[in-house]
Amino acid sequence: MANTSVLQSAMANALNNISQTLLQNQRAIDIVNNNIANLNTEGYSRVEAGFSSLPTGGTLLSEAKRVFDKNYFLRMINTNQEKSYYENLDSTLSQLEALFKDSLGGGFSKQIDEFYNSLNDVISSPDDLVARKSFLTKTKMLVGRVRSVGEGMDDLSGLIKNSFRETVMQINNLAKRITDLNKNIKYFANDQTKLNSYLDQRDQAIKKLSSLIDIKVIYHQNNTVDITTAKGHMLVLQDKATPIQTRTNKVTMVNSYIVTPANTLSSPKDIITDSGTLTINYKLNGEDQSFSIDYQNKSLLDIASEINAQSSDLKADVVNVGDQTNPDYRLTVSTKMKNVQNEIVSIEDSDADDTTGFDTSNSSEIYKQNYAKLRVLSGSVDLTNLFQFGKIASLIKSQSLINQALYNVNRFAQDFAYQINSIHRNGYNLNNETGLDLFISEQSGNGLGVDATNIKLNFEDPKKLAAGIAQNMPADNTLAKAIEKTKDGTISYFDSTIKSLQEYEQPDFLDGLTYNDFYNSKIVSDIAFETKYTKDRLDDTTLLFNTLNEKIEDISGVNLDEELVKLTQLQRSYQATARVMMVTDELFKTLIEMTR
Repeated sequence: MANTSVLQSAMANALNNISQTLLQNQRAIDIVNNNIANLNTEGYSRVEAGFSSLPTGGTLLSEAKRVFDKNYFLRMINTNQEKSYYENLDSTLSQLEALFKDSLGGGFSKQIDEFYNSLNDVISSPDDLVARKSFLTKTKMLVGRVRSVGEGMDDLSGLIKNSFRETVMQINNLAKRITDLNKNIKYFANDQTKLNSYLDQRDQAIKKLSSLIDIKVIYHQNNTVDITTAKGHMLVLQDKATPIQTRTNKVTMVNSYIVTPANTLSSPKDIITDSGTLTINYKLNGEDQSFSIDYQNKSLLDIASEINAQSSDLKADVVNVGDQTNPDYRLTVSTKMKNVQNEIVSIEDSDADDTTGFDTSNSSEIYKQNYAKLRVLSGSVDLTNLFQFGKIASLIKSQSLINQALYNVNRFAQDFAYQINSIHRNGYNLNNETGLDLFISEQSGNGLGVDATNIKLNFEDPKKLAAGIAQNMPADNTLAKAIEKTKDGTISYFDSTIKSLQEYEQPDFLDGLTYNDFYNSKIVSDIAFETKYTKDRLDDTTLLFNTLNEKIEDISGVNLDEELVKLTQLQRSYQATARVMMVTDELFKTLIEMTR
């Protein structure tokens, strides 16, 4: 009887071990089935069953190990930040480039050519109303295209500002999501099924966050993470998230100033005999700058040349705001088309008496650039300049590029209008009127303050177009020929002494380029260069990102063939163990019957 009892006890232990083995096999089968079920689930990391032997016999599923390589993941995160930056920037640049591509119906290079070509018809037949009407039609088309480009950039800027706000909201939501997952990861540290799921969710959130902002991930022993920006600002600290905020500021910079001589000058070559100095106060990248010019015994052209020689960041021109009978030449000082944030602060005359030298009390701002500045704040800390990659950095860069492009187009429109108006005002039209501007600002109703968003053709009546400089001479084409020469940067003024137009090269006229060359080389080519560079970098980072993703997929992804082999092995093991259990159970029953 004693031997029978021992045998029964051994059989009971064997049954218990076999049932445990069956249970562990079933759990392993469930793991493999879950792997197969998540074959196409993005971000899922394969789980491998780990078995260990029990001292009493049988096996134990000791771990459900999540297959994950942290080093490859971190490299992929860093690459994803760059890829997302160039991807989003490429999208903006493609839209911006389309605004200037004549082949796609954008830009206005073709309209500049048509403006001057139609002017040649007026030169050939200055009294022909059909030629005049055709010229005004082409001029209106040029104005319309310039405004279309300006408005297109305004619209694109609006889209970027909306995306900027949405992106910051996404960043805050993801940071909060990661803090919640950190809590769950700590709480379910001993439940490997839930833990693995939370780890996958967390890594997906980190990957998404890295596409929006450049980050650094700090791993802890308990599987939780801290996340900072690339420059060290804390976003996630265990279970606490630090939200960031957006600010979209409208910044107004004075980019052009007109200075009025105390005494009316009938020619840009008239000498100012009064003594004194003209002081130009301006800012470059927020830094105050200043210099002075002695103007005694110098003409406006001389003064403009000296200003241009003193600073490569400023551009001085001479414009006529009068007409042939009452010429009134003035000096304009503008920031060059290098940085939209450079501005003219003030222009002062050392001689306080406004009856000599320059009447600075009658001087004024003639062009202001309004542009959007995107800022990211954390409390009172400005983080804007800390971002290098991610979508947020690409939006900040995109807005900066749009600001610069709009600035260049605006200044193009301003120069084009000012120089042609300065000549046109000296001529007589078929109604014997003089002093009319060809282009005006829609807001001011005159030729000052013109830019790409407000430029307007002053009249559509072909009789109002001035083609000559003499009254009652409809066949005079002198003025039309002078306007045509602006195509090459030559400006004319009316010399009242000899009653004729005199030519001069405008100081630093559009960086020494023609209107068409300036448009193509300074506006279109800058955007094209940025687009080409961005596309090249996008190709490089996308290739690296895909390579890393493939490597991670090789390590962590589910291989259906391998999982099916594992499933077959586990099922056979389960079946074999089940048969052993059946045999053992029958033996156990036989032993029990023998003791009765």
